[in-house]
Amino acid sequence: MSTRKPVIEAGAVPRRGTRALGVVGATAGALVVWALAYLAAGVDLVVRMGDSVEPIYPAAIIIVSVVAGAAGWVLLAVLERFTRRARAVWTVVAVAVLVLSLGLVAFAESTGAMVTLLSMHLVVGVVLILTLARTARPAAVLVGDQEIATPAGPAPLP
Repeated sequence: MSTRKPVIEAGAVPRRGTRALGVVGATAGALVVWALAYLAAGVDLVVRMGDSVEPIYPAAIIIVSVVAGAAGWVLLAVLERFTRRARAVWTVVAVAVLVLSLGLVAFAESTGAMVTLLSMHLVVGVVLILTLARTARPAAVLVGDQEIATPAGPAPLP
């Protein structure tokens, strides 16, 4: 009994690996921004939550970045499964979420904290959008009532 391995075109990078690296890269980027702001510039990264002021620690940055990356990855996978234009739809949704997340910067306690939060949101958002969108399957092509092969491989037939 022989086991067949999927054929990967020369120069192609597996989707899962690239997506995982995107999540790790986005998280690392956010931590670099935090380190530059906190350790190098002395910015106290704190936000106002109601009547209290809460510091933002590296653990929270890691958790939020990984959760955002995982959510984007899952949404892209679902869209790839159920739509023909997953990349376009996902990119619009991802950019909208990034823009909405920038509103959270208003809760920062200082200008330095606001700039740091803004930078972290942009780094995580841009890295995830560029990386995950790059790995999305191209739009399927319809010929008659059937999908035909796309550059990513044959599309499933109905």
